[in-house]
Amino acid sequence: MHFDVQAFQPAKGPDQPAENQDHWAADPSRGLAAVADGVSSALFSGPWARILVEAVLDEPPNTDRPEDFAAWLRARRETWAQSIDKTGLAWFQKAKLPVGAFSTLLWLEVRPRANDEPGHFGAREFHLRSIGDSCFFHVRHGELLRSFPVEDAAALQADPLALGSVDLKRDELIRFDRADGLCHEDDLLVLATDAVAEWVLRNRNTGSPRALGEWR
Repeated sequence: MHFDVQAFQPAKGPDQPAENQDHWAADPSRGLAAVADGVSSALFSGPWARILVEAVLDEPPNTDRPEDFAAWLRARRETWAQSIDKTGLAWFQKAKLPVGAFSTLLWLEVRPRANDEPGHFGAREFHLRSIGDSCFFHVRHGELLRSFPVEDAAALQADPLALGSVDLKRDELIRFDRADGLCHEDDLLVLATDAVAEWVLRNRNTGSPRALGEWR
């Protein structure tokens, strides 16, 4: 299966073209893509989001084994802590630093089927893992087949779950949503942070075809 990857990343504001807490990464040769949305109210969430997506592409974590995921997350936290230059921090930044940064995380893995059953016509299987409100959309011929993990725009108004860059002794609360499915050669698989996801879902809920017919 051929993968064509496109990324669109608008600036947070027209007067701040470089300020963005979201990050993404993709490896078409491995059928792997990830997106993370850094929480802007926390400190250094942009670098934390970048560390997470790059780590997923380097070594996707095993979320089915808590001890394996704990080791993966601990290594990412060490990377984040070592990346922070504390010498020039303002007093209010120093006050926030012990709490750390936060980010959502969503990644997609597309693989050949182990057993290509009759009638599937070369379909590939995909696997999703998510914490927070970044969303996946499965589109075929302009029609939205599935959204994950959020299905209604109203749900995006709540504060999302997020991974923290500092161990605040609450890691037992981390729960990943997971989903699996099949996709075909011409399908469009979209990973989006919450603002774009809300726009898509509101368009769908109001019956407007624009979000579904003009994805790119």
